[in-house]
Amino acid sequence: MGELTVGSVVTTFFPFSDYKNGKLRPSVVLAKVEFGDVILCQITSKSYTGQSAIELTKSDFAVGELPLISYIRPDKLFTIEAKAAQQVIGQLNPAMLNRVLRQVRELFKVK
Repeated sequence: MGELTVGSVVTTFFPFSDYKNGKLRPSVVLAKVEFGDVILCQITSKSYTGQSAIELTKSDFAVGELPLISYIRPDKLFTIEAKAAQQVIGQLNPAMLNRVLRQVRELFKVK
């Protein structure tokens, strides 16, 4: 597998909130951090109407695609070792990547 970059869409084990179980699912790399770790957010194919969810279609990829219209969940963040990513699916185009990063930053604004 090639080196992960910000905007890479990868498959990785995503833990459920009970930390006892999880699921292999697509995720988008939001940041590369120290010690070979990356911060990711979940992508789901289940229709999701949360305020922060972002619809993801084939046209949102610069390279690659997902088989179904999916939803990026900026409110579902996690950190893993980059080498724990199973497969690189593709790369978001710059406009979608910037939209996702803006939505993540919005979650941390003091209101």
